[in-house]
Amino acid sequence: MILSGRLWIFVIFYPFIIIATLYGGRGPGLLAVALSCLAATLFWIQPGGSLAIASLTDMLGIGIFIVGNFLFLWICERWRRAALEVV
Repeated sequence: MILSGRLWIFVIFYPFIIIATLYGGRGPGLLAVALSCLAATLFWIQPGGSLAIASLTDMLGIGIFIVGNFLFLWICERWRRAALEVV
């Protein structure tokens, strides 16, 4: 299962990234992604308390998280702009 091990920690950050992107736009969404990656690396990925990533699985997890969020940010920004044009 993809959410086994430490990869589940990235799921925690999605609601915050969604809210930041939908209400604030691209800038706050990118900031939320950056802070989420920083928090995950510092607090949950081993070795704890440093920005080092020792495992290839953790690197892959962060990479997938970032790429997925960039796609999500692009979709949300287009949706947000379309909603502002309607109003």
